[in-house]
Amino acid sequence: MTAALCAALAVAASVGFGACTVASVTATSLVTPAAARAAVTHHWDVNRQALRATSGAQAKRLIEQVESGDALKMDETIIMQQADARAASGGTQTAIADSTDIRVFVPRQTSYPAVFLSIRTEAQTDPSGVPTGKSNQVLELFRRTSAADAWRNAGYADIAAGLANKLDIALDKDGYAAFADGAPGGSELSTLYTGYVGALLGGHPDQAGKRVLAGPLTDQFVTQLQQALAQTPTVKGVATFSASTRQDGIKLKTNAGGRFVLFENLYDVVTTPSGGGCVTAGPGSSVPGSYSSVTDHLLQNIGAVVAPGSDGSLSVIAEFDSPVGVDTKPCPGGATV
Repeated sequence: MTAALCAALAVAASVGFGACTVASVTATSLVTPAAARAAVTHHWDVNRQALRATSGAQAKRLIEQVESGDALKMDETIIMQQADARAASGGTQTAIADSTDIRVFVPRQTSYPAVFLSIRTEAQTDPSGVPTGKSNQVLELFRRTSAADAWRNAGYADIAAGLANKLDIALDKDGYAAFADGAPGGSELSTLYTGYVGALLGGHPDQAGKRVLAGPLTDQFVTQLQQALAQTPTVKGVATFSASTRQDGIKLKTNAGGRFVLFENLYDVVTTPSGGGCVTAGPGSSVPGSYSSVTDHLLQNIGAVVAPGSDGSLSVIAEFDSPVGVDTKPCPGGATV
């Protein structure tokens, strides 16, 4: 084979032909499964340090090294509050479970930003740190914006028991996953899922979207949100619910021809007084006092499998929700508790 022909093949090929061996060009991925597993391990090592931080400032500094986007919004809210509470009370550091298994789903990518998905299994421990023999599984999305940036966890959700294999993400012979194209898009997910949850919260299960398959996670989320709404004010109030959804995660092909999607919902719950006056946020609220309205912002990450076809059903297998902010309006006259 001539040198000229070797040069021509090198432009378009990624394997060697006969005596002419050419370097991989088009098939070389920016991230390998091994590199992805190392990124997951590093994230959890730093995350565990943040969970055991002795102050909110220390927790924030640590978690910002390895998280971004939705994951950072949620963890800053949770981890910083927990760290400050331990510091104020003199409480002991919590026992943090170790990871026992990491699975990664890495699409082939040749340009940034790059993304991959992981399922991390962690052992459960009792309050003293002794393993219980049980485990949790967490679905995590990682993103790297450039070669100069670090891999960061950009979103996560808890997988319901026994549902990890329901993902059924297709892998090629080299262990790489494939991006899915086509429906569903962000607007479809918004209409589908938020309509379903809104109907359940409103007490109209018969009007819930028939394309969302009820399951332990969606039922649990609705129950928890209903309880939170009931407990927010200590006086009579009126709660209104709104939601916006965007697909800001990953969409991968499944072996059955469906789509796995990870997307986000932002819920705003506004509590106002039923007859004017003030809403009183009770003990334990992040904003104790009296206000003309209190708006809680909750962020929810959802992992779901969409059945094949344009009218396929949505089966939620992973979910995590967290308050990420609260807005208040003062009472007339500046009344306080």
